[in-house]
Amino acid sequence: MNRWVLALSIVLLLAACGTSNSTDPSSESAASTNGENADAPANAGKQEEVTLTYATWGSPNEKKVQEEMAKKFTELHPHIKIKYMHIPGDYVTKLTTMFAGNNAPDVFPLYKTQTLQWAEQGKLYNLNDFLASDPDLNKDSLIPNAIMYWDQDKVAGIKVAEEAFALFYNADMFTEAGVELPPTSAEQAWTWDEFLDTAKKLTIDNKGNNALSAEFDPANIQQYGVRFNTWMWHLMVPSNNTSVIAPGGDKLNLEDPAVIEAVQKLADLVHVHHVAPSTTQEKNMPSPAIALQSKKVAMDLDGQWVQLDLGAAKVNYGVGVLPKLKESKTILFGEPEVMSATTK
Repeated sequence: MNRWVLALSIVLLLAACGTSNSTDPSSESAASTNGENADAPANAGKQEEVTLTYATWGSPNEKKVQEEMAKKFTELHPHIKIKYMHIPGDYVTKLTTMFAGNNAPDVFPLYKTQTLQWAEQGKLYNLNDFLASDPDLNKDSLIPNAIMYWDQDKVAGIKVAEEAFALFYNADMFTEAGVELPPTSAEQAWTWDEFLDTAKKLTIDNKGNNALSAEFDPANIQQYGVRFNTWMWHLMVPSNNTSVIAPGGDKLNLEDPAVIEAVQKLADLVHVHHVAPSTTQEKNMPSPAIALQSKKVAMDLDGQWVQLDLGAAKVNYGVGVLPKLKESKTILFGEPEVMSATTK
């Protein structure tokens, strides 16, 4: 029956993997049954009902999509009932508590750092044998670099989507300001100075001055040119032709001047140029999609998951490539789906 848990891990694709800004501790009540009646033969004439708990994070719009995917999965496999658990905030803390109470969900996405740690701690199921024997879900059928190993022949989880960062923007704000829209091809990517100049034109104080004006008041900003989450501190590192991982792959590369420069570029947007909100200021702002919709910010450095919320907010938005330092590059990644080691 573990094959069905693995199937659920893959079929329930993550439509959106961004961490929600919500800190609401409430979530849908759904205790894990850990594969109840999971010993029924997969090809039996009358299959016994199986209940699996599937947990994810995400915004309310992401929650709706996940619920719809769980419904579709049950339509394909009527004997498998899905209890969906939405954890909008403090995701890892909630899961840790559930593991401590021997009540962990059967299937759930997990941040990569925790995935490796929890696999080594014995909390996650080794998926290697399933991938080796399953005719449909195997190494050849998955997207490249989808499998996350924590040791030889030990698979901690499977990435189910290739995600990327980009520059999302409110097109109406650009038009109103008479500013050129962001480029959409790597060959035409803005230099950092061009990006910064645009962000200054779109950052407005309470007197109507933009950040290029000598009269600009950085203490009273009504509209920011750009925003980004601080966990994206490494976003511009690849564009500076370096990596946060040392060439040998055995240590971090944080003392590399090129890494420091790339991180400083983002920090300067907040503390030097005043075109992006600080961490404290962002706490008083709505979610990225609503911030764009309400014209609190003009540009958002974010992952593709934000498009679900942008569509729901009915924002007239566009998507451009990230600005560049030395070369136009983005970061591809994805959080893996994992199975609890306690699932039946």
